[in-house]
Amino acid sequence: MQRCYQRNGRLVYAFLDSELKLEINNLIDKLCKSNFDMKRSYNTYFEKVNEIANYFSEEQAEKIIKSEKEKLYNMLGNNLIKLMKEYKEITAEMLLFELYEVMSKLEEQENMRVNSNDFINSLSTNAKKEWARKMSYSSDELEL
Repeated sequence: MQRCYQRNGRLVYAFLDSELKLEINNLIDKLCKSNFDMKRSYNTYFEKVNEIANYFSEEQAEKIIKSEKEKLYNMLGNNLIKLMKEYKEITAEMLLFELYEVMSKLEEQENMRVNSNDFINSLSTNAKKEWARKMSYSSDELEL
């Protein structure tokens, strides 16, 4: 990743070559798997993404999941690059703290998105029926 510093111009995750992106993605994956809170947020985020994607056709669902994964790596990658530029020496704790902050915000946004009226109104008629059915089952479970 030291090659990041050898570049001229603006340093943004989206403009990096694919090899460097893969290196950053691997670091993000390792950090997400190494910390309990990060792992929980990461898993919850993708559970919500999958929940949304299940309302669409298989092809659209794959696109949604891929897009959200790219969005996640883009946001976390930009934060990682920013930290590397700001600090000469950086600890794993600093990385985890900064990335967890972003991850928890994304998790919260996805949670809100699943239950928002805009999302529900954008669904097809069959998807709305499926959503209502899921909501009624989840409320039945809460009463038990």
